[in-house]
Amino acid sequence: MKNLNRFGALIVSVGAGILIGTGLNFHNSNTTVYADQTLFSTSFETDENQTFPENDLNSRLGSSNLSNTFAPEIDGDLTNQVDQDSIKGSKDFNDSETKQNLFDSDLSTKFLSNEDQGKGIWVSFSLEKAQKVGVYALGSANDESSRDPKNWQLYGSTDGQKWESIDQQTNQKFSGRKQWKKYQVQAKKAYKYYKFQVDENNGADMTQLSELKIGTGNKDDNPGSSPMMSSTLSTGPKNAINQQNNMGWTGKKALEFKGSVAKNGHAYSHNNLINDLNIKVNRNTNLQYKIFPSNGQHDYDNNYDYEFTPMYASINLEFSDGTYLSQLKPLSTDNFTVTPQGQGSSRSLYYNQWNQITTNIGAVAAGKTIKRVMISFDDQNAKAGKTFDNFIDDIKLSNGSTGTTSAANKTDYVNTLRGTNATGDFSRGLNIPATTVPNGFNFWTPATNYNSNLVYEYQNNGDRKFQYMTVSHEPSIWVGDRGTWQFMVNTSIDSSKVSSGSDIDHTKYASDFSHENETAKPQLYSIAFPDKSNAAGAKLA
Repeated sequence: MKNLNRFGALIVSVGAGILIGTGLNFHNSNTTVYADQTLFSTSFETDENQTFPENDLNSRLGSSNLSNTFAPEIDGDLTNQVDQDSIKGSKDFNDSETKQNLFDSDLSTKFLSNEDQGKGIWVSFSLEKAQKVGVYALGSANDESSRDPKNWQLYGSTDGQKWESIDQQTNQKFSGRKQWKKYQVQAKKAYKYYKFQVDENNGADMTQLSELKIGTGNKDDNPGSSPMMSSTLSTGPKNAINQQNNMGWTGKKALEFKGSVAKNGHAYSHNNLINDLNIKVNRNTNLQYKIFPSNGQHDYDNNYDYEFTPMYASINLEFSDGTYLSQLKPLSTDNFTVTPQGQGSSRSLYYNQWNQITTNIGAVAAGKTIKRVMISFDDQNAKAGKTFDNFIDDIKLSNGSTGTTSAANKTDYVNTLRGTNATGDFSRGLNIPATTVPNGFNFWTPATNYNSNLVYEYQNNGDRKFQYMTVSHEPSIWVGDRGTWQFMVNTSIDSSKVSSGSDIDHTKYASDFSHENETAKPQLYSIAFPDKSNAAGAKLA
């Protein structure tokens, strides 16, 4: 270990121990470059200075043959208002059965804890704003009824410190697995903070619960049942492949739109998302967005829609002259028409995954002025009973070229991050971003997962930590690595105060990072670390 400067750059040597491209399904090769004079962008986050009307039907294009109601489990469901970062409580049993699963609206996941042999298990969370609760519901988990809650209390708080009892239950039992139990309550006031505490389960040394929902109890707070799709802000997909659930692609929020086909035939709905724009289109104006198609069944393997209903959707634009982008039929960078019909018939989108769509709208709309951003669903041959529960994130309008760039070396066209958004359960290559010579036995690679055969993850890497660079010769995740050498730079540890290995273990030196400051080529890997990170101001290459 060499101290270059006490608080300068501490190089830590560590003992041995997919996002396609950058994690999306990119509908073009990674040689495409997008220039950036941003005209408008949104990721639907709560801190944006932007108003998003919900369930706002476009009066001219309208809707037909759709219902926007997926029946809620409780009236006035507040699940989408839960601040995911506020969730805390008893220790998770493992990395997959976590407290966050209580709020994913999926009875196939659960929270499991063996802390204190399953006694006194609790979870607390906050809402975006104070709400008066009139009902709550619990969902039983998939196995072992002895782990179910038996006696519990629900609390509310205005400050997250002083808790007031809302409801108490004793001697409760579920009728089966993956079942709901609902409880009417009369909260004294509106609370922003809530806590659920299990005082006793049904005899096991672990406690589990699949779902926890609170609601206002007011039917008027439910989405109205009308012949249109719904479009609302949400916490993102609940069944994403190789990505954290209950998040947008960027940030904590995404735009959710969903509907159910009433009868066979033409089904459509065109909803307004962003109004009162005044953006001039030139010949190099581009539209880019990310879309997550799903049928809302939370079961990819057993409920795949071979009619491809969720794919018949796209972002649409209304121009000041009364025309719409969908009428002009722009082409995406992979040469598919960016209209609901064009996207659906192309069958090019990936279910339960984020897909990036980019189109040069200037090729068909130069000289027009954008008045409104919309989301459109349109399937001319829809089947009765089919559903879609899709998400949109990162809408961007910009001026610049979507043409390919030239490079002196062919290796500059390669992005070694491709295939890294993969797991043993769903592989897109199970690649690592190796930097090496052809057929080399050893190679450099970045690692985001400490002491794991799955070396590099980004979208599944919830806290976005970069662990270290390593010399590796891992042939696959099934075989693993042997005799590696690992190192990491650090600018936050005072080396004069290091007295044991625990002072410089991976929890101390792991650093925040992002793709924006990352170069991943066969001949070069480099990363610059952001301000206020453990390696702030440093760069590895």
